[in-house]
Amino acid sequence: MAEEFKKQREVRFIIWSILLTFISIGPVNAQLLWKVSKENHPDSFLFGTHHLIPNNLVKDIHGLEEAYQASTLIIGEIDINEMSDPSKVSYMSQAMIAPKDSTLTLILNEVELKHLNEVLQSFKDSQIPQEMLALMNPATISTLLVTQITMDVIKQDYPEDKYLIGIDFIFQQRASQDKKEIKGLETLKFQTDLLYKSTSIQESAKQLMESIQCIYSNRDYVEEQIRQMNQNYIKQNLNKLYVESKDQSKDTPCPSFSINEKDWKKMVDNRNQSWIPLLEQFLSSQTCFIAVGALHLPGSKGVINLLKEKGYTVEPIQSSK
Repeated sequence: MAEEFKKQREVRFIIWSILLTFISIGPVNAQLLWKVSKENHPDSFLFGTHHLIPNNLVKDIHGLEEAYQASTLIIGEIDINEMSDPSKVSYMSQAMIAPKDSTLTLILNEVELKHLNEVLQSFKDSQIPQEMLALMNPATISTLLVTQITMDVIKQDYPEDKYLIGIDFIFQQRASQDKKEIKGLETLKFQTDLLYKSTSIQESAKQLMESIQCIYSNRDYVEEQIRQMNQNYIKQNLNKLYVESKDQSKDTPCPSFSINEKDWKKMVDNRNQSWIPLLEQFLSSQTCFIAVGALHLPGSKGVINLLKEKGYTVEPIQSSK
């Protein structure tokens, strides 16, 4: 059981780690926790998470614990209880495997394989199962690389913080213990298809090769970009987090890490829009605690603005300091 839970936890990291890369435009206050209200509706709360940051770095955010305690329904991007369903975990595992004609040794040349192995060996406490690497499809490996290098940066910057699980998981785990209701805005299958089946093997392989070369040749640059993103999150600076994540005009040694408009729409705009009918349903009758990736919140097509367009008042919960 312990080994199965570890595998499920790693699966969750894979699913959610990449989502912070994709965001929506528009200014909002430097704030992660928001109150959502509407006439004849109970007040609810919207919290922007970082899918890999340790929980203890944000646990003292003003009003966060009170918002959780006041809520009867905990909402996440997915319901983590799905990860206890063997059939759903099996579906994801199968989606992560490469077709026989597209395994690692067939899509990477000798130099690229060498660089990939050197990058992987440089990670501390690697979460990447070496024995399975040769079987994984390129999208899976790309996502694992992003996850692993982000975890390495967090461990460098916060060595005293034992890295376990992300914020999203913590709240749903607590909700299960507290007998609170849990709902997901998406299914595990949807996210599996989005991450591992929505891009062709050829395009995924191209992105993987570019990512390997970027990390291999510009490791310091990549780590600094991740470090800056983490700091912006901890400081609750959504505006700066957005600007620095979206800015594709500046010269960069790693153009492969920029997000194109097609992927932006697929990974952010369409998902945000699909969440709103569900959120309206949930918000109408219960006090909700909604925890989704922080960069789903801002922008003209972000969750905050979309809720406002539906008549909700969405305002930051400011510190009393």
